[in-house]
Parts: sequence; C-alpha cells; structure tokens
Amino acid sequence: MKEKFLKTSSLTSNISNNFESSLWCNSKGHKKLCTFKNLCYVPRENVFAFILTNNSILDGVTDTLELKEIDLSSVINHNRFSLKLAVITQDSSILRRTRIVIKYGFILWRFKWDNIMHVIHDDLLPLYMTYNLICTGNINKCASKYQLAFADEGEFGTYADWYSIFSSSEPILLQKSNRDSIICFDESRVGLVANSLWFQYGFGIPQGPLLNSQFNGKLLQKFCKYILHKYDIPSIEAPQSNKIIFFSRKINRKILNEAEVITMITEEYKTTFNTNSSVAIAMLDLATNNTRNILTLLSQSQIVVGMHGSAMILSIFLKPGSVVVELFPFGINPNYVSPVKALSELPDTGIIYSYWTNRNETNTVTNPNAPPLLGGISHLPLSEQNKIMNIREIPAVECCHNPAYLYRMFQDTVVDEDLSVTLKNAFMKQKLYSVENFYDNSGSQMFSQWYFPAPVTGISCEYSIENQTLSIVWNPPVNTKQPQYHVAIVSNIKEFSTKTTQSELIVSFPKTLQKIGNIDIWIKSIEREKESLDSYFQCNIDN
Repeated sequence: MKEKFLKTSSLTSNISNNFESSLWCNSKGHKKLCTFKNLCYVPRENVFAFILTNNSILDGVTDTLELKEIDLSSVINHNRFSLKLAVITQDSSILRRTRIVIKYGFILWRFKWDNIMHVIHDDLLPLYMTYNLICTGNINKCASKYQLAFADEGEFGTYADWYSIFSSSEPILLQKSNRDSIICFDESRVGLVANSLWFQYGFGIPQGPLLNSQFNGKLLQKFCKYILHKYDIPSIEAPQSNKIIFFSRKINRKILNEAEVITMITEEYKTTFNTNSSVAIAMLDLATNNTRNILTLLSQSQIVVGMHGSAMILSIFLKPGSVVVELFPFGINPNYVSPVKALSELPDTGIIYSYWTNRNETNTVTNPNAPPLLGGISHLPLSEQNKIMNIREIPAVECCHNPAYLYRMFQDTVVDEDLSVTLKNAFMKQKLYSVENFYDNSGSQMFSQWYFPAPVTGISCEYSIENQTLSIVWNPPVNTKQPQYHVAIVSNIKEFSTKTTQSELIVSFPKTLQKIGNIDIWIKSIEREKESLDSYFQCNIDN
C-alpha cells in the first residue's frame, strides 16, 4: 500500500511562511459542500489542521459553529461524522512533522464499509451524485482527479474495489497513516449531496423510507450503468427471463428449506409462463461470489428472490420490468425495514416488487443465545425475555440496538407454501409488463414534470381612434401547440383581464375627456396546466 500511496504524493519537511488554509462552502439541501486549500490530516491526534492566517479565506461559513457542522457523510441526523477541525497557526509544532502532499483529495467517512447496502446507499450513490454536480455530469473527470481519503477507522474491506472506481488511485486510510507525519491536500473536497438517499435508519425518528426523497429510477440507472462499465460488464438490453438469482444466507437469518423454495420458484415460473424450458437458478451469496461474477449474473437475469439482507440491494442492477421477491422473518414489517421496497416505490425504477412475510410462528427458529447484536436475548432479565418473545410484530424502531427488533430480525425461517402465491402474482405482473410502455411513460412523465411554456414575445399594440379600440398582438411561445393566454391590462381609465386562445386581442377603450396615456400589458401563456413567466409591454397612446 505504501508504494502505491507515494506514487500520488510527495514528501517534504519544509513549510513555507505563506502556507495557509482556506475554504469555500455552499449548501446543498441540509449538507455543506466545501473545497479546502491546504487542509492537513494529523494522524497522531486524528484531527484535520486548518492553518489560519490573516490571508485565509473562509467563504460560505459564518461562525465556528458552522465550521464544526461540516459533515463527511451523507447519513442524516447523526453527529459522528463531522469534520474534526483544529484551527492552528503557522508556528504550530504540528507543521514541523514530515509532510506528505496529495494534490487532489476527496475526504469522506464511510458509514458501514463492510455492508454492501450501506456502501451503495450511504457512500457511493451520494459520491456519484456529488461528482455529477461538481464535474457537471462527467463522473470520470472527478474520479480521475480526486484520490479518496477515508476518515473512518475501518479497513479497506471486502468492497474496496467499489470505492476504487471513484478514486484516481488507491484510496487512503487516514487513520492508518504514519503517526509521525501529516498528510496535506493542496485541494480537498468535503461533503456529500444527500439527494440520492431514500431510506433513513432511525436516528432521532423511527426507521423507514425517507419522506420526500428526490431520487428516481433514471438517476439510479445511470449509476448502475457507470458501475457496470467500470467492471467491464456489457449491457444486455433484453436479459433472459428464465435466469433467476436466489440470494442465499449461510450465517444468520437463514432460509432453512432452500431446496423447497427453489422448487416453488421453478414450478411457479413454468406454470405462469407456460413453458417446459429449463429454469436456470443461480444461488449466490456475498461471502463466496466476487462482485464481478454477481453483477454479470444480475445483468443477465430478470428475477431476484432472497431473504431480506444487504445483498438484496444488488437488485438495482436488474433491468426495468424485472421481479424482486423479498422474504422476511416472523414479526418483521417490510414497510419499516426494507430499503428495496422503499426504492421500488420511487418514480421510474421499473422494479416489480413483492414480498413474503412469515405469518406462522411455528416456522421460525429463534436464536436467544446468540450475541446481543445478532438477536440474542439470554443476557436480559427473564421478564424482559418473555415480553420480547410475546411480541408478534415489531413496530418501526429508532436506532440502534432494540433487542426485540434484533431478536426477530435474526430468526431463521422455514418458508411455507404461501410463497407460491406471492411468486405467482409477481410473475403474472411481469408477464403483463411492457418495457416499451415503461420507457414511453418515463419520458412523458419527465416532460410533464419539467415542462412549462416559454414567455410570449413580440408584443405590439395599436389604438384606433375611429373604433375606440386597442389591438394587441404577440408571438406564441416557441414550445407550445395550443396555449391559452391570460392578458391583464391596466391604464388610468380602465383595468381589465381576460383569457383567449388567440395570439391577438381587441379591447374596447371608449373615448373620454381624460387622456389615456400609457397602457400596461401583461401576457401569460398556459398549457398543460403550466404557466409561463409574464411578458410585460407598455403601450403609449397619444390621444
């Protein structure tokens, strides 16, 4: 690692007298996006040093409180991920340590680097959207410019290759750096946009779908296309419908009769699609299958079935019109705990989502002697254990270690024949699904969401003394077909408003002893219940 690290950095022990830090921040939603000049990480104290001088620029922050609130993560309502700043002066002894210089860095705190759901939802999608913003859609430009620097205490982990896709060279584990050095970034970016989030984990409020999420299927598909391209996996426009992915769990929250479940999937598929062709079911688990293999198989499939767990997030790599059937242990409500279900309800995802929940408590195997974080309750008083065992459905809970929630979440399950009904309904929806209509509707919805008429142009007027009328004409908006117009007229003798479908209007202005003078005109076009900006014109009537 050290050799790779030094390829993108330089070593120096001298700090010039004009070495100083600056920052420029702007707000995006509830997050600040900041660019730092000469920000230095100090491994021994685990802080970031900001070298303050009279020439330092601090733009976009108003006080020290805002400095303390700069966040390294996309996670909402959690204060663990703040940028730990130490404001120092140029004579600080810290600056006399050996300095490693990184030209361009992007500093972030990974929420849970060992869980693929959190890797995608909390780190990589927000990073993708942030790159999309700061590099104006050119993700490769940002990925080839910035070297990721992780401020968390974690290792590289199983999903290091996912992060490397977004880094110009091997990411840096800041907390694992040499304690006798400091790492200084000529330019560093801090802050992730949160507009790709759609689920929250119960920090301060019960967990569940994020209200008013701005995310949608179009953005998700662009992210997936980028990932597949980086793994050199070809895009398949029409995956084989008889290829099915079954995500297996081997350690906890297991399905105890997987063979029977596979049989149910096969039989219901053949019955629904009226075929005798073989059904290829690939049993995958994250522990034994590498990323490229899993993504390749997903890109070739149209159906995913599996017990609720982090692996199910990988169903985002299915094409629109694909089926996802998610299974849940006894007492667990999908509405509260499933990021995949919440995602399927966002616009334009094209996911045909169904779920099965174990309703029969005799088909569940609990693990009371497991570690507490894996559902064990034997460490609790007997009265508390009995209370937990009698809870039939877990309500939405706040984070993080609710014993009743963990007890039910980590049960093993015998899946009964009720699953066949869920599978049949899901497969029938897929059979009737039109991918062509999905893309047509998606395009029309996009237009409906963002369309509005352009302003009218070329307004002119003429007053007829003989007929005592005011004639107004204008050019229709450039992007309308059958607009309606709202015209408002104000003069010193008359105020008038009307609607018309013509791009001209004749208004009676009877002759009076009073001079008409100037007439103010506002014209607005209306189409598809959307309004244009007002166009203003002033007629000068010399009567």
